[in-house]
Amino acid sequence: MAIINNAGVILNSHELIEVPISKRAEIFHEWHKSLLHEVVPVFIQKWEPKLHVTVKRYFLQRMKTRWGSCNPKAGHIRLNTELVKKPKDLLEYVIVHEMAHLIEPNHSDRFVAILDKHYPNWREAQNELNELPISANLANP
Repeated sequence: MAIINNAGVILNSHELIEVPISKRAEIFHEWHKSLLHEVVPVFIQKWEPKLHVTVKRYFLQRMKTRWGSCNPKAGHIRLNTELVKKPKDLLEYVIVHEMAHLIEPNHSDRFVAILDKHYPNWREAQNELNELPISANLANP
């Protein structure tokens, strides 16, 4: 396992590697994605039988204005990699929110009813998430 410190040095079990500043953001982004890939499938598997939906595929990417998105026709959900920096319960809320869009594509009364039934404290999670910044550094591509 490699860890990068504040000085831009990768600490890898037996060696120190200097990392150019231009590469640090991408290294962190890939690390964040790998951490999310460990937990996102667990949440998806937990919620698929509860919501009676199937996520055919999920994607992780930087997003400047959203925590997630959904393509109901394709059965895909997309999650913001910045969620790795948020509490796990908020990540779970975003996953459930996007999976609910596989049932109801818009934020209709039906969509709200789905969240009310399956994730009763969704409003608190949404409020907490909306108080947090989406990205610490929007300058990164």
